[in-house]
Amino acid sequence: IAWAGYVRIGGVDQWIQIRGEDRRNPVILVLHGGPGGTMIPRSYEDDRNWERDFTVVHWDQRGGGRTWLRGEDPAITPTIDLITTDGIEVTEFVRRRLGAPKVVLVGHSWGTILGLEMARRRPDLFYAYVGTGQVVNMRANETVGYARLVERVRAEGATADLARLEALGPPPYADLNTLGVERGILMRHPPRGERDLQVRTLRAMFRAPGYGLSDIWRLSTKQPDPRLWREVMAYDAAERGLTFRIPVFIVQGAEDIQTPTELVHPFFEALVAPTKEMVTVPDVGHMLALVRGDVLLGEIKRLVLPVVRREIRVGVVSG
Repeated sequence: IAWAGYVRIGGVDQWIQIRGEDRRNPVILVLHGGPGGTMIPRSYEDDRNWERDFTVVHWDQRGGGRTWLRGEDPAITPTIDLITTDGIEVTEFVRRRLGAPKVVLVGHSWGTILGLEMARRRPDLFYAYVGTGQVVNMRANETVGYARLVERVRAEGATADLARLEALGPPPYADLNTLGVERGILMRHPPRGERDLQVRTLRAMFRAPGYGLSDIWRLSTKQPDPRLWREVMAYDAAERGLTFRIPVFIVQGAEDIQTPTELVHPFFEALVAPTKEMVTVPDVGHMLALVRGDVLLGEIKRLVLPVVRREIRVGVVSG
């Protein structure tokens, strides 16, 4: 299976890619980070092992990837609710096209906000939800993350970056540019398992079919929509409900200080789901999905495939 194209979703042409080796395999819908990101340029290299066991769907959301490159109406304010509605429509399209009864949701970072909201709204569409770089409470994320970054930079003896952080002070910040300075320092001081991330990402983008130099530059330098970002910064997953009607699994980098793992643990313990499990992976942080995709895939196979097989057996018996 190798298909990609624009589909009219929510009145906008949105880019969807579907790849796999066997139509009988379960379908995974990947929800990229951002807002305004894309995982498709990396997927041509990163997803080869995934495509043996799953049909993998990538979707460039509003404000990201080829959907954004196509051009969007600036008068439409992107919101969590609007993109959640888009995600439900994308899921329905994928189910029709592939003849899939349900889909597995896999969200990374911002995609975990979207994944939780989609799972809450339409649990009938999904076998399970898997989050990595799980967003719990953005205000708390930023406060704890800043403190942990100061500790990391101080421990590494990076006096110049430490001075910059102290000059910025703790969040919240007044604008995205200030946040971007803090994120730049964070990217210069990743955990051990993420130190080659930027090089690997740029290499994958240059090798990805269909992307010119101008596309790569525009996507690499793109900022999130400030209207959506303000809503994201107020997001609190627990306030929106802790009860889910589908299995919930979280695979989290132990060194994640962008969506701090120390905040994910109590959220996970409090949530109610038919089945749930949380796994922490050492030596990596927020970008586990990009640097240890093999580990994430292994956990998804272990956690999710039994759920899919059980539902299929129940469906066959009841049918």
